[in-house]
Amino acid sequence: MSKYNREEILQSGVEILTMKGFSGLGVQHVLKACGIPKGSFYNFFENKDTFVIEAIKLYNRKVKFILEQIDNDSTLNPIEKITKYYSIANDFFFNNGNLRTCPMMNIVSDGVENEAIIELIHSSMDMHKGFIAKWIDRATTLELISNQMDSVRLTHMIYDNYHGAVLRMKYENSELPLNNFISNVLPFYLK
Repeated sequence: MSKYNREEILQSGVEILTMKGFSGLGVQHVLKACGIPKGSFYNFFENKDTFVIEAIKLYNRKVKFILEQIDNDSTLNPIEKITKYYSIANDFFFNNGNLRTCPMMNIVSDGVENEAIIELIHSSMDMHKGFIAKWIDRATTLELISNQMDSVRLTHMIYDNYHGAVLRMKYENSELPLNNFISNVLPFYLK
């Protein structure tokens, strides 16, 4: 049995991707963060792109787990579920002054062109948006919102606005854009 844990190595990669993006993720950074020799890294991963794909998969397993927990919480109405998801994301992206950004957003911003990575990012974001659209549909059925826009378009608008807030948080070094999203943008769209 290997003395190095594959998931811990991947988690270090996720952390680096959230802080520095794809261009800031060197194998050396991962080795240093995990305290592993170069050879051990390559026992687990063929190359940087393979590593990034596996790191994205790990990140999305965790996001999906959170989304499923929120979805299964019968004490929350659909609007509260959407708000809770974004509140949890806010806590992750701006935690005690430590700025992070969505690792997938960072990868795309870095201009990565690997088709497998881009396809995985696309399907991952579709999974996230699927939960939001489901909650919007349910909120509409329950007459909690009266917005006449179809749930897919509304989901895209909310999702895109949120990622804009995350970018603003990053360049302003402030959690204000994230808080504004929760207190002003979501209520505007979900009325």
